[in-house]
Amino acid sequence: MPSHLTVGEVLSYVQGENLKGSAADFGRLLNSPATRELLVVASLEGKPPMIFGFFRRKPKPPLTEAARLAEEAVRLVYRYWHDRRYSPSEADLQAFQDLQMRLFRSAATARRIAIRMERRLHGEPESNAAPSA
Repeated sequence: MPSHLTVGEVLSYVQGENLKGSAADFGRLLNSPATRELLVVASLEGKPPMIFGFFRRKPKPPLTEAARLAEEAVRLVYRYWHDRRYSPSEADLQAFQDLQMRLFRSAATARRIAIRMERRLHGEPESNAAPSA
């Protein structure tokens, strides 16, 4: 280790001072989940700021995928109901009730989001809070 380094100083090969190292560091930065949605804002003197989206957002899956998953959950429960030889235990009944409560809460959440998305579509405030004066 070189003797001329001070506390907190990083060796040049760690800093990525060469072009190849800098490119590798930049590539890691671009692919990092923590910086994936970062926007870079640049402003020149006397000009309005410009926004550059260097980091792409992950595309949202189609809502049909959520509907398919919900239908799959119900299909799994139907398998138990249609099997006449199946006799549930107390733990099984508790699991069915827990699943029913989770689906109920999920349906309520989806309804709330649908209402807010409708408000957003029409340019209305999304929350139920009173408008501030």
